[in-house]
Formats: sequence, structure tokens, C-alpha cells
Amino acid sequence: MNIHVCVQKKEEYEEVHCFKNPDGLNVICHMLSDDCSPDLALIKFDLSDIKVRADLVMHIDCDEYFVAGLGSLAVEDIFNSHNEPVGLDIPWIMNPVIDPSSVPAGGYFGAGTKQIARAKDIIGVLSDHKFLLRKKRYFLPKWNKRNTVTSGHLYGFGLVHYWSRSFRDCLLKVFLNRFENFKSSDQAEALTKIRAGGLPNRLKLLALLEVQPRVLDLQMPVIAPFDTEAEESLLRKYISADDEKMALASYVSYRETLLGMDRRDIFYPHATNSLMGLGDMLP
Repeated sequence: MNIHVCVQKKEEYEEVHCFKNPDGLNVICHMLSDDCSPDLALIKFDLSDIKVRADLVMHIDCDEYFVAGLGSLAVEDIFNSHNEPVGLDIPWIMNPVIDPSSVPAGGYFGAGTKQIARAKDIIGVLSDHKFLLRKKRYFLPKWNKRNTVTSGHLYGFGLVHYWSRSFRDCLLKVFLNRFENFKSSDQAEALTKIRAGGLPNRLKLLALLEVQPRVLDLQMPVIAPFDTEAEESLLRKYISADDEKMALASYVSYRETLLGMDRRDIFYPHATNSLMGLGDMLP
């Protein structure tokens, strides 16, 4: 199996090459442009090298775990079926974690999906979730659904998304995230907000996700172990231990506030609002 890791910084590239990988797992690192946000850099990325190494390609992050526990079919079975889809949208199963030593049981469907596609049918990257795929062959009869994208949940596939792998993991993303969206729009004021007893946007969204009922009775995958000492050492470059304690206390209080609100105001996934849109509505 090949995993293609995309980075934007030279030090990240060097770190990936220092990893010890399990037998049978090939990790190929690619340097993306660093003059734009990660999502835009990914859209510009030439997939030629990836396409010649694999039959199927999937978008996936290091906090996401592919699961097939709901069904008995393999992904290859779907792509080799008479339906012959060019893509398979795998639904998010959300499970935010605060304490990695106690992963909550179950999860719930998120609004997002990540895509698996036939390498030969990929034209480029549409977003950090989807590929730009070759169009359906319109000369086929209308009853023939080949070359369409189908939903992975129909076959029991899911992508467990540990939106946070720990409270500190989320704090690190507060200060280090390079995506340009609601989660990072207050990055420059994050520490000021924490010291004033408030919360940065990302922590508010974490609380929103944590209070959602976990309606899917699934065995959650084990979170891959990570160096907690290195995590703390990195975190201390941005926030002191005292400020971290203040952030956690504010988070717990804010989470209790959300639990006391009318569920109709804070349920996710929302019928008409994205997660970022819901963030704008949070107190």
C-alpha cells in the first residue's frame, strides 16, 4: 500500500522521511507550493506520480480512519461491479476526542465526505475532499449508471473523523492551522481570547461537535499513538501551562452552556448550514 503525504514546508518533508513505517507500507512525500493555503496548494498539485502507482486513490487526513465494519464488501468489489462507479463518497463519522485515553463509543454522521476514485478517471483535485473526475459517458443508455459517483454508506463504509484527537491536539490546530476559514479567522487573537476567559472559534466548534448525540453504535478504531511529550513541548511554544488550564476550564463551561440550549439551535449536521455557518451562530 502506498500513502502519499503532501507537505508545504521543508522541515515537514524531512520529518516524514524520519518516520519508521510498518512493513508493506510505502510512504511517498510530496512538496506542495507554500505560497498559498494548503487546500489551494492541493488543487494545484500534479497527481501524475500518484496515478501511476495505484488503481484507487483516496483523500484522507491523519485524524481519519477508514472503516468497513458495517458491511461485508470490499472497496474493490464496488469498483469492479457491473455499476463501475468512477468514485465513491465515504461519509464522515464524527467522534471528537478530548482525552485520548478514553475514546467515546459510537459516533454520528457528519456533513462531509471524502472520496475514493479510480486513478485513471482522475483529472485533478477539486478540493481537499474531492477529485475532479472525468465526465459520465453520455453515449451510454440512460439506464446504465456506469461512471457515476456513488455513496459509500450504501455499502457500510465510513470514515471515522477524530476532529480532535485530544484537547491539546485542538489547541495546536488553533495556533498552527494554515487553512483560511472560520476555524482560523481569529488565530491572531486566540491567546488574547483565552486569557480574557473566552474561546477561539475552533474550540467553540469542538464543543458543538462534542455535545452531539452519538447515534451510531460502532466500534471505534484505536487512535494511532503519538508522542505526548513532543505534543506538550510544541504546545508550550504558543501557550503556557496556566493559559492552557484556563482554556480547558472555559471550554468545559462553554460546553455546558451548549448542552443547556435548545437542540434545534445547535444540531449538526444541519439541513441548511455548514459547520462553519453554525459557528457564526454560536454564542
